[in-house]
Amino acid sequence: MFQKNRIPLSLSDLGSEENLSIRWILIFRALILVGILGTSIFVLDQSGVKVLVKYYGMFMLLILLTSGVFLYWWSSGKSRALFLYSQGLYDTLFCTGIIYLTGGFNSNLILLYFPLIVTNSIMLYLRGALLAATWATMAFWGIMLSEYYHYVTPLFSAEGTGLIPIADVFYRGYLFSLFFYLTAFSAGYLSEKLKDYQEQRKLSSERMRNVLNSMHSGVITLELNGNIAFINQSGLKHLGFSEDKITGKNINEIELENINNFIIELRKILKNHAIRTDRLEISLENNEILGLNTTLQVAPSGEELMIIVFQNLTNVKKLEQQVNDKEKLAFMGTIAAGIAHEIRNPLAAISGSVQMLSKSKIDNADRQQLESLIMKETDRLNLIIEDFLDLTKIPQPEFVPLDINAEINEIVNLFKQDKSILKDKRIDIDIPENTIIRIDNNHFHQICINVLRNALESLNDNGYIRISSIDHHPQVKLFFQDNGKGIKKSNINQVFDPFFSKKKGGVGLGLTIVKQLVSMNNGQISIQSEEEKGTLVTIVFEKWTE
Repeated sequence: MFQKNRIPLSLSDLGSEENLSIRWILIFRALILVGILGTSIFVLDQSGVKVLVKYYGMFMLLILLTSGVFLYWWSSGKSRALFLYSQGLYDTLFCTGIIYLTGGFNSNLILLYFPLIVTNSIMLYLRGALLAATWATMAFWGIMLSEYYHYVTPLFSAEGTGLIPIADVFYRGYLFSLFFYLTAFSAGYLSEKLKDYQEQRKLSSERMRNVLNSMHSGVITLELNGNIAFINQSGLKHLGFSEDKITGKNINEIELENINNFIIELRKILKNHAIRTDRLEISLENNEILGLNTTLQVAPSGEELMIIVFQNLTNVKKLEQQVNDKEKLAFMGTIAAGIAHEIRNPLAAISGSVQMLSKSKIDNADRQQLESLIMKETDRLNLIIEDFLDLTKIPQPEFVPLDINAEINEIVNLFKQDKSILKDKRIDIDIPENTIIRIDNNHFHQICINVLRNALESLNDNGYIRISSIDHHPQVKLFFQDNGKGIKKSNINQVFDPFFSKKKGGVGLGLTIVKQLVSMNNGQISIQSEEEKGTLVTIVFEKWTE
């Protein structure tokens, strides 16, 4: 039911908060007793009972002296269990002395026993409360029986020193004893429950701290005023400093070498209460790279906390670069093989035409046809080279905030000006205003033109294209949907491959370039299609956050 042996025996058994709480209990106890006695002095002085004032003054001085002694004893940490029991016993005797002085059986200060019981329940839990109730019961019965049998007589009693009816003795004795124990059980039970709750919270907190310290990722907890509430061991290791150098400090006051960029970014996040589910990468002054995510949580106390989880990505980025280099080499090998395959047919046609033209006996009609074929195949070779150069010369993106509603409308207007392309086809736009993404402007323009051109070329007469978007924070999804010819299921996984094209005269690099542009801008692209029903192209972009 209740835990045993819960009395703290040394300073190490108590946390700093518990030590401080008991000190405040001792001080509060002294102030209450002094206040009660001070009020009694004022009342007695007004009633003309001057002789009592000196006794109350002595009691007040005794309270202050003994409280000082108890505070010193508690702070020393010596014989902690003996102190707690001694404190309770002393309080019982002290209250009994006050009751004796103020009328004994008829004293109005018998109620002082109740704060004594509650105080013991706070320091010694149920056991202490029951013990204090027992002491109070024995002391009160002792006063009443001593008065009844005239062993003692109160110094000052409003009722005089006449005979006390035995019925009154037992009635008052049983009544107060009952109240003493009811108070003890109630206060002790609540103290036990409160202690269990505090221990569970402390245990949960320690478990959580151990879990966080075992993580490879760094974790920082920030109060919204900028104070650093917690940082785990991995976080200290990633940032390269000790816990006492940062915990409890304010993020706005910290200036540390090598991680100033990280601190500046944390200040921005805290100022804007920015929640980032996507990874934000920060380059430090020592050329290391940190990636972080943030979230806002509410503590059990109701306080909002900013949680920052971060990792050192330096080695990861090196591995990614190595993988990218290998992928680039593999990609260039694929491109080279594709170019070799694509230019073989035009070169064969040109070579055969040149051989035919070298013959002397050939009429003018055949000559013109051969010359036209050479020009046509030469143009095709030039187109292949131009697309290849476009693929290899894509500049690195310069990220800016871009309103895709305005940009899409501008691109569609360009297509509408060319009646030979649009004809009877329809393009509908359903994009909310002020839909802002983070992207390179030229890259976005090129992506949309390529996707729209492919969609228009797949449409039959009176076909339509619908361009729409949804906000999927922290991203924006852009959709291009048409009711054109669609793509065969067997070809859907090859549409992004270099030189794959089922379109007459197509080179097969358009969607390859689109995918690379989307990837360079931290986006993703996917295609769903059903033959003779249409195609849906979905592109995911980063939403712009200031």
